[in-house]
Amino acid sequence: AQGFPNYFGVQRFGRDQRNLALAQHYFQGRRKKLSRTQRSLILSSARSLLFNLVCAERVRQHSWNTVTQGDAMMLNGTRSFFIPEQYDDELDGRLASLDIHSSGPLWGKGQALVEESSDCGQIESTQLAGYKLLCNGLENAGLRQERRALRALATNMLWQWEDDHALTISFTLPTGVYATSLLSELGEFIDV
Repeated sequence: AQGFPNYFGVQRFGRDQRNLALAQHYFQGRRKKLSRTQRSLILSSARSLLFNLVCAERVRQHSWNTVTQGDAMMLNGTRSFFIPEQYDDELDGRLASLDIHSSGPLWGKGQALVEESSDCGQIESTQLAGYKLLCNGLENAGLRQERRALRALATNMLWQWEDDHALTISFTLPTGVYATSLLSELGEFIDV
C-alpha cells in the first residue's frame, strides 16, 4: 500500500556483476573498444550501483519512504523534483498520499542536487565515499546529475494461490521500475 524500495534489479549488473567489473576496467583506463551499447550498459550499471547503495542505507535507516532533512522530493510519475523549504504536515500528507517520494542520486557531473551538509547529503556522501572511481568515471563520461525516487508503486496488483506451492501474481509498474525488486520484497513475506 505504501510502495517498495525502488532498487535497480540485479539483472542491471550483468551475469556475475560482469558489467560492474567492465565499468571499473573502463574507468581505470584499461579501455577495450566498446560498442555504444556496451558503453551504455556499463555506465548504467555503475550509476545503478551507486543509487542502490544509497537506497539500501535509507532502507536500513527506515527513511526510504519518509522525508529526511535536505531531501530532493520527486513528484510521483515524473522526473521532476524539489527541495522543500520547510518540513510540515502538508509535506508529510503529500508523502503519505503517494504524491511525492524521497529520492536518491543518479550520479553524474555537475553540482550535487542536495546540500552536502544536509542529513540527506551526508547519507549520500558517506555511502559513495568508497566509490570515487565510479563517480569520477561517470562524470568524465558526461552523464549529468539526476535523481530517482527511492520508492516505487505497484498498481493493479492481483494474486492467487494456484495450489500449495504455486502463487500467481500480476501487477503494473512504471517504466524503469524492476519487477525483480518488487518480487524480492514480496519474497520476505511469502513462506515458501
